[in-house]
Parts: sequence; structure tokens; C-alpha cells
Amino acid sequence: MSRCTQTTNIEVRHLRSDGGNGISNAIVLCKICNAAIGFYDKNNVKPEPFSQVVIEKALKKAENRCQCTCKIHGCH
Repeated sequence: MSRCTQTTNIEVRHLRSDGGNGISNAIVLCKICNAAIGFYDKNNVKPEPFSQVVIEKALKKAENRCQCTCKIHGCH
């Protein structure tokens, strides 16, 4: 399974809009992969932002690299 190689223009996103704001619901994606994946749900519900602590933990866990492994959306 290949992983996106982007290390710039990355952001921490929620895996699920109703999954909370903890590290277990965070994923690091580059802007291209994030845009390819699309909205959280059909109503475009956007959850509250992550705290700075969760953002820093997510980036460290992802080694400051996009975590996308999906080629279905054509993002990489």
C-alpha cells in the first residue's frame, strides 16, 4: 500500500465529523488528498477545530507527512 509523499501543505483533518476532537479522530492530509476525499458528510457538517496539542501530536505521529493511502480518488 503506497502512501502519499507530500510533506508540504499538510493539515490535520477529522476522520469523522462525529468522532470528536481527540488524536484517534485525526488524520494528516495534504491539500490535494484532502480535496480529493471531499466533504465530511452530505450535509457538509464541519466539526470544531482540533486543539493545538492534538494537531502537534497528529503531525508527530504522521512524521509531518500526508497519511493518505487511497488511490481511488486519484489524489496520488
